[in-house]
Order: sequence, then structure tokens, then C-alpha cells
Amino acid sequence: MWLDAIDWGTWIATVLLIYSAFAFAAQLALGLLASDEVGGQRRRRALTDPLHLFESDQAPAISILLPARNDADTIEETVRSLLALDYPALEVVVVNDHSSDGTLDRLIAAFALRASKRTPIGSVPHGSVRALYGTPALPGLTVIDLARPGGRARAAGFALAYARHPLVLVADSDTVLERETLVRLALPFKGRTTPSTPTTESSS
Repeated sequence: MWLDAIDWGTWIATVLLIYSAFAFAAQLALGLLASDEVGGQRRRRALTDPLHLFESDQAPAISILLPARNDADTIEETVRSLLALDYPALEVVVVNDHSSDGTLDRLIAAFALRASKRTPIGSVPHGSVRALYGTPALPGLTVIDLARPGGRARAAGFALAYARHPLVLVADSDTVLERETLVRLALPFKGRTTPSTPTTESSS
């Protein structure tokens, strides 16, 4: 009798061991499949999500050109919002188009600007620029003070002469941009721009 009990116990233990082995194998296979699916989703996202593509130094550098005339009420907020954009390579070039409402004074006070001797990359007529301003605390900000008014297009031309990056965006003093806006504008130019081939986009 006790021999029969031992045989039954051995058989049950064997069955349980086999069942456990199959269950473990099934769980392991499911885990591997799930891990592979997660990896595939991440790879697909890396290929399709433009925000992810620009989380490195491969993002095309952008200069935002900001002509401003009599925009003292909005210029500080606009410049701060542009400088706060989470984009890998970005500068803001503001042109004070001979404002009479204290636009330049507002910028100087808000960002602790001081006179700069930055050299233009493009051609600038003699006597057309009264002063340049910048600050070491914000190397991505340059302010140009024009000697006489000339309109938005002319002001943007002066900003372009001082822009350091190959891809430029002309904005208005009340422009509000999301980071994704810059990414989607720059995506077609990824890997195609060089310092000697500036390309311009415009925003109204």
C-alpha cells in the first residue's frame, strides 16, 4: 500500500514539475514578446516623432528675426517667450526700428543689455545702425538699434545681416510660438543647411 502511495506521489510531483516548467516557459515567452513590442514602439516613435529627432545637436540652428517699432507694451514678453523655447540651437535678433515709445529702453532694462561690438555677417550701410546690444547672460539675444526708421522688411534685412544661423524665421513683436512649431519648420531642412546658405521662413 505504501509503495502505491509513493508511486502516486512521484507521479503527481512529476506532473506538477512539468506544468511549472511549461508555465515558466510561457511567461518567459510572453515577457520577451512584450519587451520586443515596447522596443519596436520606441523605434517607430524615434523615426516618426519630430520632437524626438531634435533632442540632439542634429537640429538645424535657427535665428528668429524680430523687427519691432513702438512695441514697448509687448516686446519684453515676446522676447522672453522666444528665448524660453526648448530648442537645441536658437538665437533671437531684435531690431528696434527707431521706436519712439521706449521699446529699446524696455529691452535694455528687462535683459540688462549693454553695448556690443558684434560684427555683421552681411553688408550693413555705414551709419544705418546706431548701436548694438547684448549680454553674456543671454548669448542667444542680440538687439540692433537702427538710426532711422525703414519699415518691417528693412528691419528684417538688418537682423539677417547679424544672424549667425543658416535657418531664419521672421516673426512679429506679438508672435507666440510653441517648440513644436520650430521643429516642424526646421524638419525639412534637417541635414541640408550650412552656415553659408541661409534660408528664410516668415511668420505673421
